[in-house]
Amino acid sequence: MRNAALSGLNWGPPQIATALSLLSPPKAALSKLTANRLGHRPYAVWGAGIGLAIGALAIILATIPFGLAWQQRLDLAWLFRLRGALTPPSDVVIVAMDKESADALDLPTNPTEWPRALHARLIDTLTASGAQLIAFDVNFAGRRDDAEDRLAFADAMSRSRRVLLLEQLEHRQKVVATGDAQSGLSLEERRLPLPMFAEAALGTAPFPLPRWPSRVDRFWTFLDRYGESPTLPVFAVQLAAGNVVEALPNLETDRPRDLPETSHTPVVESLPSPAVARAQALRIQLQGSSVDSMLRNGSEKPNLQALLHLFAGPDARYLNFYGPAGTIRTISYHRLITEDREALISLAGKYVFVGYDELQGPSKVDTFDTVFAGRNGVEMSGVEIAATAFANLRADQTLKRPDLIVAVAVILGLAIIGAVLICCMPVAVGVPATVAFGLSYLVLACLIFAHHNLWLPLAVPLVIELPLVVVFGVLAQYLRARRRREAMQHVVGYYVPKEVVHEMADHAVNPLAVRETTYAVCLALDAENFTSLSEALPPEEMATFLNDYLAAIDEPLARHDVDFKEFHADSVMCAWMSSDIDVVVRARACQAALDVIDAVAAFNTKRSVRLGVRLGLHAGLVFLGNVGAGGQFSFRILGDIVNTASRVEGLNKYVGTRLLASEEVVADVEGLLTRPLGQFRLKGKKAALGIVEIIADARHAGDEQLLLCQRFTAALDAFRAGHRRQAAALFTDVLQGFPDDGPARFYLDRCRGQWGGDTASRDTDPVILLDKK
Repeated sequence: MRNAALSGLNWGPPQIATALSLLSPPKAALSKLTANRLGHRPYAVWGAGIGLAIGALAIILATIPFGLAWQQRLDLAWLFRLRGALTPPSDVVIVAMDKESADALDLPTNPTEWPRALHARLIDTLTASGAQLIAFDVNFAGRRDDAEDRLAFADAMSRSRRVLLLEQLEHRQKVVATGDAQSGLSLEERRLPLPMFAEAALGTAPFPLPRWPSRVDRFWTFLDRYGESPTLPVFAVQLAAGNVVEALPNLETDRPRDLPETSHTPVVESLPSPAVARAQALRIQLQGSSVDSMLRNGSEKPNLQALLHLFAGPDARYLNFYGPAGTIRTISYHRLITEDREALISLAGKYVFVGYDELQGPSKVDTFDTVFAGRNGVEMSGVEIAATAFANLRADQTLKRPDLIVAVAVILGLAIIGAVLICCMPVAVGVPATVAFGLSYLVLACLIFAHHNLWLPLAVPLVIELPLVVVFGVLAQYLRARRRREAMQHVVGYYVPKEVVHEMADHAVNPLAVRETTYAVCLALDAENFTSLSEALPPEEMATFLNDYLAAIDEPLARHDVDFKEFHADSVMCAWMSSDIDVVVRARACQAALDVIDAVAAFNTKRSVRLGVRLGLHAGLVFLGNVGAGGQFSFRILGDIVNTASRVEGLNKYVGTRLLASEEVVADVEGLLTRPLGQFRLKGKKAALGIVEIIADARHAGDEQLLLCQRFTAALDAFRAGHRRQAAALFTDVLQGFPDDGPARFYLDRCRGQWGGDTASRDTDPVILLDKK
């Protein structure tokens, strides 16, 4: 069983990096080996690849209908609420037809039932107060009151010459028969005010609002389904810039456009008025003519620029709301009818929009959900949206979206930069840095929105893109760290046991603290005739040969679960460790030693140059830990057991064997064919050690090997009994049958006094003393 202290430990790259600096292998070699296994692709390339993939996914999401709707809803909600309310234009005023006015004037709560003669009084009051423009966001198509009221209203508009009226668009279904089948056709009817009202007003125009997906964020400037007919805010802007319009030459105002009816064009119940044709012609002229001289006129420059941006821009614009409902100055209708002096004085030079507007609570009449709709349920009225659209167009403050190329570049750039940040930094730094980068972009987008009315994408980058960047960036960091960990583990495993590096990685790296005393079976190996071979071969060829030789030795060692290996040129020190004396560990070491001999024999059959091996086994307590100083350490196994195993291995040279072991190693180990070689006091040792030769696995032992053991044991018994003549005769008999047997030759020479490397006591249990390694 392996030592429990060196198993089940974790691996940490920072600690391992520190551990590597303490180990004896050259740092340059370790660095090169690790780099070769990891590859040389920079972290930034990984990050750019991740960012490019996530950015492409984000672009797809941002362009599909669902993604567009979702992004629009979140983006505008965030941007408006982070920006907050703005100071509305001072020259735009709303006159609210609200419940307060109905109560004050004793009128019906439904504003559509208010008498038109009352609206005539309102027009006269506003005109007398100096209002520049009066735009009614009210339907005047029906004949619900008497002729006198209608005439009063028309006369008031004629006198004022500054009134715009709303055209109502109504949707209805019509059944169309096609052969034997019937189908439903959705028709849109454009209902003009009564002819007397339309003639008295400066113009009439529709103002439909698109609810996409369910909230009002945009408005139309021109309706292409009606021959690019301008909407109410556009007419108002044109009237506000009256001097500029009059100064433009060659406006064709007498020909309305003919509208061909196709399967894609709704049925239109009425044709555009001359005022519509005038606005259409103005749009064509501003799009195509040179207006440089007018731009140089400072007094008219703002009006002309507003017209240029209006007529040259897209037909659908995004509303730049100034705040929640009621932000634009609102005056209750009854205050003007009762001639409230304070209200009247403040109307000089103002652009007035009249319509249903209830600010005191929820209302279902002409109200719309907007980004500023509060929890109290108060939505924005259609008249305030019309006033907002007019103010936006006049000041060129409608929201703008970046070009497609710019939007794609922003989304891709955010993903790539965020991914590079998180991939090039440690996770503990990269994640906060990426979050900070996202917040910085949010602040920048809000500033651009507030100061330039430019709407940069937010929801897709911040809700989808950057979270994915963080997730996949951290995952990439983990996978790369795992590769690095595995590469370092593999490389360090060339030099020190993996379990030891795990131990150092799991704790604070104090190399001197990585130590313990444990039971181990040590196996010392040494190559025969290595010095002569190294003289005969060039260094590079010698290194290749030695690596192949050691690889052949390492295979059976690894197969038998060796715990420790230490290579020193042509010699190897191995150890199998256990928390206590264990016969299983000793049996494993003995079997590994026999397999090493077979592996070396197989290796030599494939080489013209051959190299033998000698092995020695001993067991006992050893020290396992780091040894060194000055910041450089080596992980070693030390102790008397290690030295003795090396001495036992060296004894092979003198007794002519391959594999020797101490009696402690083979005690109680079954399945081995062994023969005792006697007691030896090895060089530098005070106590004698019983030595045994391990000949073979008992299952594969031949008859000759069994006979050799039997005859040699009888001769050794005679020698140990002090019967030298008898022993010499028996050893001679062994050599006659086995002329290459080294131990028999060793003892025969001793009996004859021909071996000068030892001395022996004269007692009944002689001990051979070696004074050589």
